[in-house]
Amino acid sequence: MSDAPRYKKWVDIGGLTLAVVGVFTYFYGEYLDDKRAREAAVLDRVQTLQTEPLLDLRLTILQEFSDKKTQLFLIFGPTESELGNYVTDKLKDNTDLRNSIIRLVYFFDEIQTCVEAEQCSEKKSMSWMQQDAAEVNSLFGPYIGQIALQSGLPRLGCGMSKFATGKHPVRCASAP
Repeated sequence: MSDAPRYKKWVDIGGLTLAVVGVFTYFYGEYLDDKRAREAAVLDRVQTLQTEPLLDLRLTILQEFSDKKTQLFLIFGPTESELGNYVTDKLKDNTDLRNSIIRLVYFFDEIQTCVEAEQCSEKKSMSWMQQDAAEVNSLFGPYIGQIALQSGLPRLGCGMSKFATGKHPVRCASAP
């Protein structure tokens, strides 16, 4: 009879241990499910970037800005305002291309929003798409800044810039 309380004590400790392990396992499983969902959200967006119509937009933009004059201009490191003016002049009569650039910028804005809302994995987003965003931002960032201020869309390009460089442009600090 004296062994019964001792066994009960060990049974209680064993039950408590199983409960703690069970709770830990449950929450770890939830964490992994959340991580997988955020990675799947990024993969979905990567596929969007690599398929129509965004792929066509990217190719059209690349073709338009791959001429020798543009390449030479970029080699000499224009200032932001020079670059913005150059892109503006190049696109002044081409609204389709202008809209394509805005759509691509908006896509990267959405990626940054997804990361900030913790719906997309930041690590996967950066490894899969940051280089693309950086290329778009380096060429069109100043131009997008001009469009954003002129069109009443003050946040246009803010997310793309943050995603590409890690910081918002100055104009975005006061934008609603």
